[in-house]
Amino acid sequence: VMWNKEMTACSLVLPENPLAEYVELPANLTNRLWYSNLICGVIRGCLEQLQLRVECRFEKDALNGDEHTLIRLELKEVLHEEFEDD
Repeated sequence: VMWNKEMTACSLVLPENPLAEYVELPANLTNRLWYSNLICGVIRGCLEQLQLRVECRFEKDALNGDEHTLIRLELKEVLHEEFEDD
């Protein structure tokens, strides 16, 4: 994990991606289809349950010929839940 100075963004490096283990992308979809984008959805959903709205995106993917899979996370907003008295 590599954080920025403000601690509001980080990059996650995944040396292995089990979702892509038996997958080959056609040449015409390289750098256009992010097959493992499900991982970003899971990360976004989990952090939203903790009241953190983030942007999550793939920057590198082993399926596209990169050495590692790299996911970029950026904090956009800290959500505040309001409770009403019954």
